[in-house]
Amino acid sequence: MALAVCLAQNGSLETRAFLLAAAPAQNPSSDHQGQIRPFTATMTTKYLTESGAELAFSYTFYKRSDGGCAEFGETEAFGERGVYQDFTDPRRRVHTMLDFFVQAAVAFPLPDDASCKDGIVPVTCKGFGEGRWKVLGTGHLLNMPVIEVEEHVHRDIYRRIWVAPELGCFGLKVVEADASRTRRIIEVLSVRLGEPEAWVFEVPSGFPLVTPLELEALTKQRFGRGGWGDAVAERLERKYWQDKARLERRLVQ
Repeated sequence: MALAVCLAQNGSLETRAFLLAAAPAQNPSSDHQGQIRPFTATMTTKYLTESGAELAFSYTFYKRSDGGCAEFGETEAFGERGVYQDFTDPRRRVHTMLDFFVQAAVAFPLPDDASCKDGIVPVTCKGFGEGRWKVLGTGHLLNMPVIEVEEHVHRDIYRRIWVAPELGCFGLKVVEADASRTRRIIEVLSVRLGEPEAWVFEVPSGFPLVTPLELEALTKQRFGRGGWGDAVAERLERKYWQDKARLERRLVQ
């Protein structure tokens, strides 16, 4: 459903007028190549603990005009800081996760929907069409029009998200809180329009492609324990081979 239609049904008169002025003249959730605005966004995530301590990570989000998206930034595993890189490539129909702690990568096949998926930070406008977002108001962030929405996550946990229609409803700010405190704040620090760098959609030299179970084994060798746990790793392994077979059948049809 087009963003304008969704808000016409759910938004106020003020929000509808704001949307018509701010949104591009297309359906931002479409996968059509000519309708996706490429950009690169530098971001920061802050986790706030119950004791008041703060843990911060920086990362960069990349969006291509063909719908591909990627992230590269700081992470932590078992108390050790490092970097991570993930990317979804609709041309190859894979989502690749790189683990820099063990120097290996898993390319998860995407036999059905090869588009980028909404996470904590939305990258599509599907929250409107699926009824997940309640419109709270409008405003501007980084000199861009934004729509402030609220999403119920789980029990008493809610997220307030400021989405930018001209970037396909990419979230420029996310504040996650429960009934007692703010748990997490994600903010975009800067946005550069245009196609992102190519390297972030490639597996670095020296990184072998492995299966989920093989990556779990490498993690156990590195840290003495697995990252996913045996049950999750085995489930991912089964899905990996099922999706790989489905994708191969789809490509030869």
